[in-house]
Amino acid sequence: MNILITRPIEQTISFLNKLSKNKFHPFLLPLIEILPVEFHLKEYNFDYIILTSQNTCKYFINTLKNFNLKRTQIIAIGTKTANFLRAKEIEVNLIPKVFSSEGLRHLFIEHNIKNKRILIPGSTIRDKNFESFCQDYNNYVLSIDVYDTIPIVYKNNYIDTFIRQHAIDAVTLFSPSAAKSLFEQFDFTIATAIKYVCIGKRTALFLEERGLNPLYPDEFTEDGILNILIKLQRGEIK
Repeated sequence: MNILITRPIEQTISFLNKLSKNKFHPFLLPLIEILPVEFHLKEYNFDYIILTSQNTCKYFINTLKNFNLKRTQIIAIGTKTANFLRAKEIEVNLIPKVFSSEGLRHLFIEHNIKNKRILIPGSTIRDKNFESFCQDYNNYVLSIDVYDTIPIVYKNNYIDTFIRQHAIDAVTLFSPSAAKSLFEQFDFTIATAIKYVCIGKRTALFLEERGLNPLYPDEFTEDGILNILIKLQRGEIK
């Protein structure tokens, strides 16, 4: 199977290697780029910091040094995010069992996180559910933007031609921003047999609302996407 990877180039190595090891033929066509946003944090007295992605960690890691991390606990959404922090010698205190807003809600209930001060750094385009879930438990929440997601715009019909020439069987999408970038530049009617495999519910929902039938894994990770692709290759999913 020919698989299209739409992530920023610097984030593709791990997934590219996994695809190759499993006899897939990967092709790279980044649809978004990640750029830092200047921010100024005036307060550092928080009980929890929720770090939702490796991108967030990358652009917030230096600011973390200003916190007393013996007092402030770190919640990492996903093992990749947690591993990134541990590689920087940052202790991770909590990881939701499900890497999503729903998983965060269960974690808050399990650990009775109420009446706390919570900081959520992240993208300018982020899942507002994290903030609302935190506030549901009478927590003070501050959200700040630390990076922006910019669509990469190609020449007219470039993506159509690329997908046809390389006979792409499945497109992998790791964010709603990537899905939006693809939808705005690609004529979906020319390749109705293509499978769209998304990292999670939010990304899949963007395509579902536009009449497509994307797939997404139970585990919102690149390994989850890989498992779906393997099942597609074996004919276990139609």
